[in-house]
Amino acid sequence: MRKRRASRTANVTVQVCIALALSACGGGVGGSCSPPPPPPPVPPPTVTIAATPRIVRSGATTQVTWTTTDATSCTASNGWTGARSTAGSETVGPFTQNTTLTLTCTGGGGSAAAGTSVTFRLGVNIAPTAVAGPDQTVFSTVQVGLTGSNSFDDAGIASMS
Repeated sequence: MRKRRASRTANVTVQVCIALALSACGGGVGGSCSPPPPPPPVPPPTVTIAATPRIVRSGATTQVTWTTTDATSCTASNGWTGARSTAGSETVGPFTQNTTLTLTCTGGGGSAAAGTSVTFRLGVNIAPTAVAGPDQTVFSTVQVGLTGSNSFDDAGIASMS
């Protein structure tokens, strides 16, 4: 009797395996059975980082904002250090020199890094001066050209055009 039980158990197991194989192969009628395709590769992470303002004076700070895709962990370096979340914002500084803040992130598809430059300037900020050109008296229908060539911005962030 023990042989019959072993035989019945083996027979049921074989039938279940055959049924599963046939259903996986489209019923087994005229189809072919091949392994499923491999999963798509995991994409490498992407990192985006920005600092506002990018030009700072002595003792000033900047707001650093970053986002990532397909990253599981991040590490800051060059002017800020340590583990960071995969997205966030924080105040960094004060600065005493030009610095490139770098964020390196890793994920299932590898690693990626991005940086943002912060320019340090000594002294206090000088307000920009806009000079449009010499005074002119014209009729209301005459087009006037403004040059802006004598304008000044010590931080280089304003432009005259």
